[in-house]
Amino acid sequence: MEINTEDCTGIFHLNENGTTTIQTYMGTFKVKCILNPMDFMAADKLYRELLGDIHPETAHGHTKSVAFSLSQLKYRIIEAPAFWDNRELGGSHLKDDSIIVSVLNMAMDIERKYRATMVKEAERRQEELTDRIRSKAIEKEEVIETKDEEDIAAEKLKSMDEKDGVELDD
Repeated sequence: MEINTEDCTGIFHLNENGTTTIQTYMGTFKVKCILNPMDFMAADKLYRELLGDIHPETAHGHTKSVAFSLSQLKYRIIEAPAFWDNRELGGSHLKDDSIIVSVLNMAMDIERKYRATMVKEAERRQEELTDRIRSKAIEKEEVIETKDEEDIAAEKLKSMDEKDGVELDD
C-alpha cells in the first residue's frame, strides 16, 4: 500500500479469491485518498439509486453493503485492473461480491492511512513552529482583535453619546 500525499492518491494490490466462484482476482488499484464534497454527494446519490425508490430502508443488509461499496468505488477508483472494468459500473458484473467489499475496505485503508499521515505531519509542523518560537528564531505573531458589526455599532453609539455629554452605563 502506497500513498502519495501530494496528489492525494493511493495504490494497493489485490490478490484474493472470491467466496462464490473461488476465482483469483489480482491487480493494482489507484484510488483517491479522500472524496471531495461533490464526489461524496454523487456517491451518496448513486447509493440511493442502487437501492431503488420503493422502500430502500427494507433492502437486505448485504444489498446495502454492496450498493454502498459500488457507489463509493465509482468515485474513489482512478485506475483499476481489467477484471474490474464494466461499461455500466465498475465491479458490478463480478459474481464474487466479496471482492467488491474487499476493494472498498482497501480503499478505506488508504483513506485512514492518509488521514493519519496528515495528522502526524500537522503535529510535526506544529512542534517545529513551537520550537522555533521558543528558540526565538521567529516571533509569535500578535493576536489581532477583530470587531464584529455589533461591537462597531456600540462604539459609534458611545462616541456619539460622549460628544453629546451623555454617560452610558455598561
